[in-house]
Amino acid sequence: MDRTETTALVRYVKAAFPHQHVDEYTPDAWHAALHHLVAADAREAIDQIAREQRFCSPADICAKVRAIRADRIQRAPIARPDPDARDYRQQLHEHLSAVADQRAIRSDRGEPTPPTESYRQARSALGLTQPQNPRGSRNTRVSEEGYSSDSSNSAQPN
Repeated sequence: MDRTETTALVRYVKAAFPHQHVDEYTPDAWHAALHHLVAADAREAIDQIAREQRFCSPADICAKVRAIRADRIQRAPIARPDPDARDYRQQLHEHLSAVADQRAIRSDRGEPTPPTESYRQARSALGLTQPQNPRGSRNTRVSEEGYSSDSSNSAQPN
């Protein structure tokens, strides 16, 4: 987090905790304690602290950010290691850091396989049609201009 983000964070703390004393030197002191954090994580921590406490300190924010990141890691599936990886520990560390930072992570799952013939026959026998969109996303077609042909978002560029 840079000094500008820390200053904005201190203003946010003052808004969330109106009785908290903040002066012109507070952003400097808080930056020394919070510079290693990601601003979005710190703000999420402040939101949680505001529901639990009347005041907020940099130590409270650091502790809550650690808990938030640990929870993200706990809930995320661990990617399978590359079978040829000699640096599995490094890959695991990078994966866990990406999860904690809420960055996109690589998925080993690939695309789903198409339904088997017996599956299609069973659905047909039950009078069910094959789902066109098994993942629940809308089918859209992109025109040459780069706009979606979906009627609800016809003017939105892709």
